[in-house]
Amino acid sequence: MKKGKMDITKIFSIVLETFLYIAKETGNLQGNKADEKLSLAFFRQSALIGYSLDDTYSPQSLAKFPSLEESGGLTDIVTPFILVRNLFETYIIMYYLLIDSESEKEKEFRLNLWDRHGLSEGMEMSKLLLVNRNVIKEYERQYKVLWKKIVSSDFYKKLSEPEKKSIKKPYKWIVKKKGENIYDILYLSDIAKIHPSQAGFIYKFLSNYVHSQSFSLEHQATILKFSDTKEELDRSKFYACMFLSLILDCFCKIIPKARDLIDDNKDIKEIIEVYQELKEESLLDIEVEKNKLKKNKKVQTNKIPNPTNLA
Repeated sequence: MKKGKMDITKIFSIVLETFLYIAKETGNLQGNKADEKLSLAFFRQSALIGYSLDDTYSPQSLAKFPSLEESGGLTDIVTPFILVRNLFETYIIMYYLLIDSESEKEKEFRLNLWDRHGLSEGMEMSKLLLVNRNVIKEYERQYKVLWKKIVSSDFYKKLSEPEKKSIKKPYKWIVKKKGENIYDILYLSDIAKIHPSQAGFIYKFLSNYVHSQSFSLEHQATILKFSDTKEELDRSKFYACMFLSLILDCFCKIIPKARDLIDDNKDIKEIIEVYQELKEESLLDIEVEKNKLKKNKKVQTNKIPNPTNLA
């Protein structure tokens, strides 16, 4: 491919191809430490979401449904927003659990709280599904063992009382200080250095689609009426590229093999660098700043890995 300007569709292709390539090359890794195992799980889930996004942007289902083909096809703007919301959450959670800690002890503490949350959810789901009582007992046993480990740790003992209170309930896994009464997702976004105006917009806008709220239904109707779907698809691609790139960056910080795989890939490294800058921009500036990607002549496209199937 030749050097030059790229639109968001080309950038998405570069990011996803690299993402899937690395997913394949690290497919046999299991992880030796807790942070490696969790990083691999997050990354593989995100690879599947990226693949699904690409399938949504370039649907192959028209041949299956003649009625759609006869009516000129169907543009899906809903699914991309729902999937991008998942990527957004994945990134800020990865950043908090795997990158932000000031010490290995703090990281271990956060990961233990995360695991406790998982056990708590497992207990609740098991009760709702009316599974074998022995399964529930095993969840309860593991929960008690882990909670004892958490409260007896040196890191827990150094927490202030408000911080201890913030994680007292089983479903709480984010340590907060007194007065930090903010939605968890916005709190994590701030830690991940996403500008508050951007985080607020992404959270509010995408949540409307996840929960089928009045705004999203009206928004869809307006877009379809005026055939303005490309702008909305490009909006979702912009944030898909942002969070896939940032997730990849987190992954490379934890998994050495992944870091080695992108070491000579100037394209993806420059795209990650630009998105690291863009995430800290205000929402008012972001439309202008998007052009950094379109006009960045440094970003080449002639060294993109050729991904193969994940299987």
